[in-house]
Amino acid sequence: MVTEGKPKKIERQDSLVQNVTWRHYMFFVIHMLQSVASSIGQPVLTQYLYAKIKNEYFIAHNISNNGSHQRLGRCFTNVTSPGYKLQQEVQSINAEWMQWFSLCSGIPSIIVIFIAASWIDVLGRKVVVIINMTGHMLRYLMYCLVMNLELKTAYLLCGYVIEGVVGGHLLNIIVTYAYTADITPRNKKRGFLLVVVHGITHICYGLAHLGSGYFIRETGFSWPLVFAICLSGVLIVLFIFMVPETMPRGKLSELSLKKSARRVTMFYTSSKTKSGSQRLKFWLCLLAFASLSQSVIGEFGLEILYELNAPFCWDSVQLGYYGAAMSIGIPMLSILTLKIMQMFLSEPLIGVTSLIFFILRSLIRAFATKTWMLYLSGLVGAPGLLSFAMIRTIVSQLSDATEQGSVFAGLGTVEAICGMTSSLMLNSIYAHTLLWMKGFVFVVVAICCIAPASLLLALHFVIKKEQKEQGEVTVNTVEMECKDSTPSTSQSNNEDGMKHGKVEEERKESEYDKTTKGEYNLGYTN
Repeated sequence: MVTEGKPKKIERQDSLVQNVTWRHYMFFVIHMLQSVASSIGQPVLTQYLYAKIKNEYFIAHNISNNGSHQRLGRCFTNVTSPGYKLQQEVQSINAEWMQWFSLCSGIPSIIVIFIAASWIDVLGRKVVVIINMTGHMLRYLMYCLVMNLELKTAYLLCGYVIEGVVGGHLLNIIVTYAYTADITPRNKKRGFLLVVVHGITHICYGLAHLGSGYFIRETGFSWPLVFAICLSGVLIVLFIFMVPETMPRGKLSELSLKKSARRVTMFYTSSKTKSGSQRLKFWLCLLAFASLSQSVIGEFGLEILYELNAPFCWDSVQLGYYGAAMSIGIPMLSILTLKIMQMFLSEPLIGVTSLIFFILRSLIRAFATKTWMLYLSGLVGAPGLLSFAMIRTIVSQLSDATEQGSVFAGLGTVEAICGMTSSLMLNSIYAHTLLWMKGFVFVVVAICCIAPASLLLALHFVIKKEQKEQGEVTVNTVEMECKDSTPSTSQSNNEDGMKHGKVEEERKESEYDKTTKGEYNLGYTN
């Protein structure tokens, strides 16, 4: 009876919320709909910028831009025609503008995520989410003004600054992962739910891509943004009144910059709160996450430009179909793949395996010449982004229930920094190499993915070595206890059995404590 009671007590300490109700799950429903609203902007803005610059340049050079693509203009496939060469210049200019967009949103978001994301452990989850949702609504309002008033392209930078000031989509993801950790125990269920949340987000991206494609073809570029603004406004009201808070509000004195920085960095620097082996695991996770973000995040913005260009020449609806197919199909395949891999592999090895799939996906895309090859690359790379979720799962399991916001803030800051530099790097490579090999940038991505795979493999061996050493120490301790406790009375056999049983029970309880605290619970024990 006693043995069964203790695990339940420990499990309750792993999550902040003991009684989870349907209102807690409303957080994910609203998050799903908000993902639709916030992700509409990326395909709309990329296509609007491409159409705007292309139209301006073709008019300046007296070349007809009329074609079957009503909103995007004509697509040239003959490499000897003047229109084709001018089309490549437009692609290059678009890539350069995307670098400026990355800087304008990336620099403020780095500061905001580093400071504000750690505040969610003090202010609570809801306040940060409401501010973030309001910021997304305001930036789309800015984009609508630029489009309808036909302002200069530079005014689009204001919308990206607003996005950065409210933390962008990264802050929303951080709060979502923290909220997930608040209502789940620290075991494989948390890792599975994190992947499900990640998958739901991608499904919403797919719905947004599909809807925006038809919106653009039928109504133009501004109406999808009007829809996103209205949807965000409704969701903010629902979020305020329906979603409960999971983190008790702390003292306002904890909001100082110094304390915020300490909360974020203590996992990697503090010897008082984390042991040396724990810090090593945190550092390996951080470096793997940084190299992974640097390798792949900047690629996502380039995909639309790549598909708009020859030989594919997709229009907005084709882009929408592809985005929907990838964003809906990939999460489903990822979840199925994860359940299979969890039967045989630990979290670090799942991350390594998923990166192998992503490398294959990038190489297929780099040499693609037909539409079906792009779809094939998406199918092959479906499990590819499990590595992000696995790293987040590992650091979540290594952290206390009250530290989830801070640990995700650290990863979010790294993702913001590396995401910005990744976009700058890959856009620059694309702009300078598209004339001789349009897909060369994807070869670079494939090569860069070797680094995070190597770091996750190193993490696997570190955990296995630590687990082996702890097992040997435990066995030696039990043997010494049994030898030292041999009595000389007639009741020695009975007392020895009781003593050995007590030591064995304490050993099992100690191992259970370590498991629930994240020292073993990384897919190596159940």
